[in-house]
Amino acid sequence: MPPYKRFHDLLLKLGVRAYPDALFRKAESEKVLYLTFDDGPTPEVTSFVLETLQQFGAKACFFLIGRNAIKNPEIVNRITALGHSIGAHSMDHENGWKTNENDYLISVRESASLLKTSLFRPPYGRLKRGAYRQLKEIGINTVFWDVLSYDFDTRLSAEDCINLTEKEVSPGSIVVFHDSRKAFPRLEKALPTLIQRWKEQGYSFRAL
Repeated sequence: MPPYKRFHDLLLKLGVRAYPDALFRKAESEKVLYLTFDDGPTPEVTSFVLETLQQFGAKACFFLIGRNAIKNPEIVNRITALGHSIGAHSMDHENGWKTNENDYLISVRESASLLKTSLFRPPYGRLKRGAYRQLKEIGINTVFWDVLSYDFDTRLSAEDCINLTEKEVSPGSIVVFHDSRKAFPRLEKALPTLIQRWKEQGYSFRAL
């Protein structure tokens, strides 16, 4: 079992109570999945993701780190031009449990303003409840997930990620991948393989 899975399972179990109105999955009667990508934009990796999504006619949401977006505005523009949506992922990938709450809120607001979005995903899935409430009050909507690909875990292979992820989805699932250099050795094979298999099962892919 990946070490992060225990936290993931606890987040899903307690999250609805801890973060009321945060989004973990969408209510869907149709076979629709919501693919999401964290930590970009990373030029070569995000470009691969965009090309893969285009190949399958899939839309997704990219939760971008503010500093990366500032360095790569052309990639940000390409994401939106292709019909994908954008969310904020803080300015510097701060850990919401370890960062001073005021500093954390400034980072989230700055990244959301920079990217012109009301969607926010907390890095590592770690967010103090007080910070969550304050973000909600200013119209920033927190998005978690219900399916994690584990592509960030360097101890796993692409096949591990595929096996851990493929059967976890159900209509309305929000699935997390990472368009980062760290994740790419697993993402490069796992992403097209999973999209292909889910398409064969009758799923389509929409942006949040």
